[in-house]
Amino acid sequence: MWPADNQILSAGTTVFTWQNNGDPDSGDSIAQYLIHYSKYPVFSPTETVSAVYGSSCAVSDLADNTTYYWKVYATDTHGLSQMCSSTFTVRVDHTNSLPSAFSLYTSSGIVNTSTPTFSWGSSTDSDPWDTLTYTIRYSSDNFSDTVSSSGLMYTQFVPTGMVENASYLWSVSAVDSKGDQTYSSTWTVRINAVQENPTAVAISSPSNGSVYYGSRPTFIWTAATDPDPQDIVRYTIRYSFTPDFSISASSTGLVNPQFTPQADLGENLTYWWVIKSYDLNANETLSSTWSVRINSVNSAPASFSNITSSGIMSVNGPSFSWATPVDSDPGDIMSYTVTLSTHSNFSTFASSAGLFVNSFTPVSALIENATYWWFVEANDNSPFGNLKSYSSTWTVRIDAQNDNPIPAGLAWPQNGQLLSAGTTLFIWNTTQDADPRGSIVSYRIWWQNNPNFSPAQYFDTTVNSYTVSGLTDNLTYWWRVESYDNDGYSAGSATWTVRVDFTNSLPNSFNLAVPSGTVTTPNPVFNWVAATDPDPWDTLTYTIWYSTDSSFSFYSSFSGLTNSAYTPGTSLLENNTYFWSVRAIDNKGAVTVSSTWTVRINSSNSYPGAFSREQAGI
Repeated sequence: MWPADNQILSAGTTVFTWQNNGDPDSGDSIAQYLIHYSKYPVFSPTETVSAVYGSSCAVSDLADNTTYYWKVYATDTHGLSQMCSSTFTVRVDHTNSLPSAFSLYTSSGIVNTSTPTFSWGSSTDSDPWDTLTYTIRYSSDNFSDTVSSSGLMYTQFVPTGMVENASYLWSVSAVDSKGDQTYSSTWTVRINAVQENPTAVAISSPSNGSVYYGSRPTFIWTAATDPDPQDIVRYTIRYSFTPDFSISASSTGLVNPQFTPQADLGENLTYWWVIKSYDLNANETLSSTWSVRINSVNSAPASFSNITSSGIMSVNGPSFSWATPVDSDPGDIMSYTVTLSTHSNFSTFASSAGLFVNSFTPVSALIENATYWWFVEANDNSPFGNLKSYSSTWTVRIDAQNDNPIPAGLAWPQNGQLLSAGTTLFIWNTTQDADPRGSIVSYRIWWQNNPNFSPAQYFDTTVNSYTVSGLTDNLTYWWRVESYDNDGYSAGSATWTVRVDFTNSLPNSFNLAVPSGTVTTPNPVFNWVAATDPDPWDTLTYTIWYSTDSSFSFYSSFSGLTNSAYTPGTSLLENNTYFWSVRAIDNKGAVTVSSTWTVRINSSNSYPGAFSREQAGI
C-alpha cells in the first residue's frame, strides 16, 4: 500500500494505492472499493470515497501538520464487503513553519571570566515532526570574523579562547530539520577576568629640563587609559624643588591630564614633577620624572665689546668676534645677530641672526675693496619680550687680492648686425679697475672671421674705439675687447659678431628636375633643384612660368614659392604642349632663370582622326 505507514506527505493532495488480491470465491471478483480516511484513529468522524473501481484513489485538501488514518474495503460482485487492508497512517507537512522566537538569558555586559556561559530560552516548532538544534555565533569585530558552533541540542554554551578586555557580539539561531532558522536578538559581552593597571602617562609639557618663563606653569601629560572595561582613571601630581621629593607638594583626584599650581613657584628654582595614574581598584602606574626651571622676571644682557676685526683685511672672509655678555636670568639662551653694511648709516645691510656662539665668519666672501661697518646685537630670547644689548660699531676694509678690470661692454656694431661696407668703426664702453687704486691704461680689440681668432689680428689703443677696414664680403667676423689695468691684469669682453655683405650676387644657376615629355595627368607636379645664393644671408623664393607658347608671349605664373615644387591648381589642357621655366629671386630682387623644358598633356585616350580608303592603302 502507498503511502507507507507513518509516511510524511509534502503536499495536501496524494494518491492512495493498494494491491488487488482478487476474491477467493470461484468465479467471483472485486466489484469496487471503499476508502475511509480520518484525523482520528476511531474513524469518527471520517471521510469516505466510494465506488472506486481501480486500486488507487486521489485525495485532496489534506490539512497541513495533521495525521490521517486510512483503510480500504473491497466489495465483490455479490455485494459482500470486507476490509481488505490494515489501517495505515500518513502525516501531512506541506508548508514548513519557522521555529518560534526565543530570548537570550545570559551573558551580557561585563563578565569577570574568560569563559562566560551563554544561555537562552527554548524555541518550539509548529511543524509537529520537526526537530530543533541551535547555532551560536560570536565575534569581536562586528561579525566580520565569526566563531560559531552548530548542532547544539541544549540551550547553553560555554566558549573558550575569549580575549581579555575584548567586547563580543553574540546571537543564537534555532534551526529546524529543514534548515529554516529563527534568530535571537544580538547581545554584547565584555571580558574582564583580570584586574589591570592603568597605562603610564607620557609627560608632554613643560619640556623636560626646559625653562618656564612664568611662575605657574601648566603641567600637561597624555591621558591614561585603563584596559579594564568601565574602569575610571584619576591622577595625582607631585612636584618638588628637591630631586628626591623630600619636600614636595601634590594634588590628587585630578580628572583632566593637566594641572596649574595655585601658588607661584620659586624664582630661578628647578622643580621635579611626576604623575601617578590610578583606577577605582587602586591599581596605579607612575610616569617618568621631568624637571622645569622657573624664570618669571627678565633682565637685559649686560653691555659687551667687539674683539675682531677692524681696519684693512687681507682676506675676504674675516672673522668677527665679541665678548660674551652676562645675563642674570637662569636658563636664558643668548643669541646674536651680526649686521654688516657698505653704508655707514646702514641704509642697506646684510645680517646673520640666530648665532649661538660669540664669533662669526661670513659664508660668502665679502666684496673685494669694499668698506664694511659692523656691530653685534645680543638677544636673551625671553618670551616676556626680548631684551637686547649692542656692541659699538667697527669698520673693516677688504683688500684680499689684485682684481681684474671690469670687462668693457661692446657698443657698436650691434651683435649679429649686417654691415654694408668693408670698413666700419668699432666702439665699446669705457671701463674701470675694480681695485680702488687701480686704473685702465689700454684696450686691445680683436677681430677675425672665425671664433678662434686665428690667426691673431688685434690693435692696441688707449681710447674706446677703432676703425677696421678690409673686411671681406659675405663673411662673418667675431670681435671682442680686452681691458688692461696698471698692474698688467686684464679682462675680456663678451664676443659679438658682424656679417659683411656690401655686394649683392645673383642666385646660382640651377636645374629643372621633372616633368618633361608626355605626362598622363592634367595636374603634373613641377620639380626643380633648389637654388643657392653666394650671399650667405640671402633668402630665396621662386616664380614658375608655364605657357603653350614657346616665346611666353602669354603665360601662367605663380610666385613667392619657398619650396622647389609646384602643382597647378587648374588642370592643363589635354593634348597641349607646355613650355615651363623657373626664376630664383633673392631678397634683394636679383633673379636667375632656369632653362626651359616642355611637357605634353595626355591624360585620356582619343580616337584616331577620320581617314579615306586610299590613305589606308586599300
